[in-house]
Amino acid sequence: MTKTYKILLVDDMVENMFIISQIFKNEEKPYQTFQATNAYDAKKMGFDILPDLIITDWDMPDVSGIELIRYFKRQTFTKNIPIIIATGVMTSSENLKEALDAGAMDFVRKPLDEVELCARAQSALTVTEFYKQSIENKNYELSVRLANLVNNRKFVAKINREIVKLSKTIKSDDHHSQKIINEIISDLEHNKNRNTWSNFETSFRNSYSDFQKLLLEKHPNLTNTELKLCHLIKLDMDCKKIATTLHVSEQSVRVARSRMRKKLNLERDENIRNYLMMF
Repeated sequence: MTKTYKILLVDDMVENMFIISQIFKNEEKPYQTFQATNAYDAKKMGFDILPDLIITDWDMPDVSGIELIRYFKRQTFTKNIPIIIATGVMTSSENLKEALDAGAMDFVRKPLDEVELCARAQSALTVTEFYKQSIENKNYELSVRLANLVNNRKFVAKINREIVKLSKTIKSDDHHSQKIINEIISDLEHNKNRNTWSNFETSFRNSYSDFQKLLLEKHPNLTNTELKLCHLIKLDMDCKKIATTLHVSEQSVRVARSRMRKKLNLERDENIRNYLMMF
């Protein structure tokens, strides 16, 4: 199914947004445009619809396009949305530098050229899609690594069981051999779970260095167990896989997910993974 790209247009001149909307409407690719005539509405719509692209005017009466860009780039949920700034007044190279420094991905001059606008919009969307794909690739690599770690844990558990069987064949008066066996069993049990999660968490942090930090800033009451669950949900793991990874029952995972949804203040129709992907 072809994706429909959501584009938020911000301009205090309604006629300008109408022209841009018509330009995208005439394109073969599926675009859906949304309109805001001021920064207040733009901020609200930015969070409500999470557009794939924002095109904003520079010179607006309440808050300038530059200030609006800086606002969106400071927010966790909107910082990765590409923004193109359009202007008919601030058109110098210094203005271009100011816009890019604020966080704009591109800059177009008014009156708008239809071909140029569509080309720049598609370029911004392509970059964003590449970024999203790289995130999916990271998720896949981490999932494979975690699966390998879980399999290694199962292998260690199997060895542990065999050693326990072996210990039963040792003569009761062979205290030295029994001591060695017990030490091996103890070491295996001690490291089985700890190493699995520790190695995975290191890999995860290397790939998503800000995830846990940003999540805790917004939800500081999350426990370590809930943070683990967030990591695994972000990798799109279902309850069965999570249960296997954490060595718990599926039912306990479902209960934990339900409790965590309340802590995250999610509505019934909100997808928990989509929410976590914003961090």
